[in-house]
Formats: sequence, structure tokens, C-alpha cells
Amino acid sequence: TLPRRLKRLCQVLDDWVATPDEDGETLSCSLSEDPRESRRLAMTAAIFAKAPPMFLDHFSVLFREALQLRQAQQDGEEHPVLQMEDEITLHESLRTLGWIRRDGKLHQPLGEALHETILSKVRETISGDYEDDTLFESVQEWKDTVVDPWVNDLVGSESYEAEAWSSRLDYCTSECFCTIRMDEIFDVVTDYPDSTPAVLELRDVLERTRMHNQLGKALRASLTRRLIHPGANT
Repeated sequence: TLPRRLKRLCQVLDDWVATPDEDGETLSCSLSEDPRESRRLAMTAAIFAKAPPMFLDHFSVLFREALQLRQAQQDGEEHPVLQMEDEITLHESLRTLGWIRRDGKLHQPLGEALHETILSKVRETISGDYEDDTLFESVQEWKDTVVDPWVNDLVGSESYEAEAWSSRLDYCTSECFCTIRMDEIFDVVTDYPDSTPAVLELRDVLERTRMHNQLGKALRASLTRRLIHPGANT
């Protein structure tokens, strides 16, 4: 599995660091004053230079599966692909390789996996429901109990705090909430006043994201689509 392959790479790195040579001294001068860091950088550069085009996509899938595993654990279920042992191996190896730092090679795939997972959960929770004013609270609770702890375990507590992951995940959840509501804004408007809870909740979340301009554009686009289609229910 990919987690075990990453563990093997960490072992190779450890062995390389334990056997310094002239090349290592050269790397230390050219890449980093720290011999271990110079070797890590050299190994990372070599791996990603030869990696196939879909290499990063595999990690994005792996991160989504790991989040699904965490959700399954919360629900008391077993995940069919990724097991707890693999998750622990994945976390330890990626921290050792330095690939999930903010300047690391996997920072973008990690961000994409988090955004897709959060967006999917928000859509599943709120789409089409305009009469419940606790939906944002529900997705925030899910983020707090599933996503936040998983990211903390993945990057480590020090990086979690230093890279402001809590604030970033909070904003991502709010942004996804607004995105889903903007996609169905015409229905929210036409269902008013029954949709008052959704309107008030969206107003509050917009104060977090400041996406008022995007909302206005989404409403105008929705009205235009309805008006140019004969027979549309307006």
C-alpha cells in the first residue's frame, strides 16, 4: 500500500542520514546546513522529478479515504480500504518526509481533498433544506469532531497551530456553505417566507466569508437563466 511505501522511504532516508559521505557533505553545503534536511530535500526532488503525472492525484485520493476512515470511526463502522494502522503510518511518514508542510509537495493535494470532502458533507447536510436554522451548526460540529482532529493528527499539533489550520478549516466550511446556498439561491428566494431560516443563517455565514458580491452575481445569473427559458416557473 502507499502508506507502507512511504514508511519504506522514511527508512531509506534514515539509513542515508546514518551513513554520511562526501556527497552528503556537498549536499549539506548546497541545500541545507542540516545534513538530514539536505538529504530529505535531495530525496524529495529526485522522487517528484521521476513521478508519473497522476502521482499527486493518488495522494488526494488517499487523503479523502483517510477522512472517510475517520468518519467511519466516529460512526462505529469499518472502512473497507484504509485501516487504522495504515493511517498512523501515513501520518508519521508524511511528517518525516516533510511533504505536508505549508511549503511541501503535498500541501495542494491535501487542501483539495479537504475542500472536496467538506463541500460534499455540506451539500449532503443542507441542500434543499431551507426551514432548519441549525444546519451550519451541524456542519461545524462535524468539522470539529472529524476534520479538525484528523488534520491535527496528520500535520502534528505544532504545525496545526503554527499554520492556523483551525481558522483555515473554519473558513473553508463557511465558504462551502455559502457556495451550496448560492447554487440554490433562486429556490431559497421563491420559497420565502418559508425559507426564512435559511436566509437568516446564510446572512450570518456571509459575515464570516464576505462573499456578498458572489451571492449577488449568483442570484442575477439564476434569474437570467430562468427568464430566458420559456415556461420556467418564476
